[in-house]
Amino acid sequence: MFSNDSISGWIGSSIFIVAQLYQVYHVYNRKRADDVSYPLIFFILIGNAMYTYFGFIDDSLSIFVGNLVTFILILIQLCQKYYYHKYSHNYYDNSSNSSLQSYFVDIDEIQTRNHYHA
Repeated sequence: MFSNDSISGWIGSSIFIVAQLYQVYHVYNRKRADDVSYPLIFFILIGNAMYTYFGFIDDSLSIFVGNLVTFILILIQLCQKYYYHKYSHNYYDNSSNSSLQSYFVDIDEIQTRNHYHA
């Protein structure tokens, strides 16, 4: 049947999957993802890819499946961040800035554009 290691692996994987599902759902409901940084997403993707590979070579189904599903969910988050940044937030006039520059938002410029004064 299942060993204690396998059971704890499935429980841990399930917790990570539920956490990522909640984040995808949360971003979808808010229609914004500006509070999650691109470097965070990329590092999590790299880490999950490595854990997925480890689960494969170690013949650990719970690690492999759990991290593969989490990897896919994080790819969805990356797509959400790109989509909501590009289409829901117009912090920059695209005619004056390159698309790469628009991902690095300057807080002072956002506050100025929104006429927000702390």
